[in-house]
Amino acid sequence: MEKLHKIGTWVWLNKEKVVLVVLILVFCYRVYKVVDPEEAAPLDIPKAPKALPSGPEAPPPGADFPGDPPLPPAPPIAVPASRFAESNPFTIYGTTEHDEDQGPRRPEMRLVGIRPFPDGKPRAEIITRGTKPKRYKEGEAFETYRLESIDEASGSIVIYSQEHNRTFTYQLEGAS
Repeated sequence: MEKLHKIGTWVWLNKEKVVLVVLILVFCYRVYKVVDPEEAAPLDIPKAPKALPSGPEAPPPGADFPGDPPLPPAPPIAVPASRFAESNPFTIYGTTEHDEDQGPRRPEMRLVGIRPFPDGKPRAEIITRGTKPKRYKEGEAFETYRLESIDEASGSIVIYSQEHNRTFTYQLEGAS
């Protein structure tokens, strides 16, 4: 009885090692089964084709042999692509880009001022998102816009919007 008690105590104190040894044994058994399977399935190795007979018993050219493969299946019926382009199933129907009476919305920005710079070219002070105006010169791109032209005399600028694919004209605030 004392021997069983000692064995039980040893197993209890070394249970992690015992579990590790059991896992390693199971792993080794699985590797053995993969590397050396008990019953290997017979492989179906196709036989080499027989040589065509030559001489007087040779078939005429273009003759069908009994082993000819079947004809390929007919091509599928073409579906017109317009069916897929009519409506997008992932579109969420909600607000549109333009109102019914106004057309496309103008980009949300304000022209605060036009200032001359030491290089002789004017800069337009524009507020787009925040409250701090930023200065841009002609031809400069910002966000999704490009400043096309600055007219100091009339106090206006022309901005091209990539989002709307057209130009918009803005006047200085307080100028008519």
